[in-house]
Amino acid sequence: VLGRWICEMRSRYKQRLNGEVKTRINDDQIALLDGIGFEWKKWTGDPEEKKRRALETRKRENENKRRKRAEAKKIRMEARAIAVRKEEAERTARKRREKEERAEAKKAR
Repeated sequence: VLGRWICEMRSRYKQRLNGEVKTRINDDQIALLDGIGFEWKKWTGDPEEKKRRALETRKRENENKRRKRAEAKKIRMEARAIAVRKEEAERTARKRREKEERAEAKKAR
């Protein structure tokens, strides 16, 4: 069943490339299939080469995921550092105000 569907998608894609007006595949569907690495041409090469390419693709995808996770972690750490600095600044300002209030209260006596 999957093999037939793949053949049908390839056929529809080929019709679209040949300029046929009525095809049952649109640009969005093509983009989605491209996004998952759909092979529009039937593989006729060495099976080991196909495996190697698939492995390289997975390695690239995993590296991209690791990089994105690292970037997200860095952003979270930077956000936390900003929050800590803000809390420290607020605490310092509060202590300064309290000190000024005590000084004014002392003058008022």
